[in-house]
Amino acid sequence: MIKIYQKSNSNQSAERVVDWFKAREIPYQTISKTSLSKEDLMRVLSLSNEGFEEIIVSESKAPKLYSELRNACDLDQISTNEMIQFILQNQQLLRSPITFDDRRLLVGYNNDDIRTFLPWRVRS
Repeated sequence: MIKIYQKSNSNQSAERVVDWFKAREIPYQTISKTSLSKEDLMRVLSLSNEGFEEIIVSESKAPKLYSELRNACDLDQISTNEMIQFILQNQQLLRSPITFDDRRLLVGYNNDDIRTFLPWRVRS
C-alpha cells in the first residue's frame, strides 16, 4: 500500500501528490503527523539513499528544534534509535510530503519521479 505522510492539509506539495494519485485512481493511505509510526519512519529510512538528511528539513526552517536536539545530545554521537525517537516527538522536523511503499520513496513532489508509483500496466 502506498502511504503519504503529510504534516498538514494545507501543504501544496502534499495536495499535488494526493491529487495525482486520485486522478489515476491509485489507492493510497494518508498518514497525518499524529499517526506516523516508528515502523513507517524506519521503512522510510530504509528506502532513503541519504538517511536522515533526505527526510528532515534544513536547520534554517526549524532552528529551535535543532537547538533543542543539540542541547539534548551530541549530534555526532546520536544513535539512530535516539534520532528516530526525537523525530517522532518533533515531527515538524520531517519534510512533507513523504510518499512511500515497500520499494519506493519520494520526498516532496516531482512530476517525473512520482511516475515510479504507476503500476507497470499503466506506464507508457
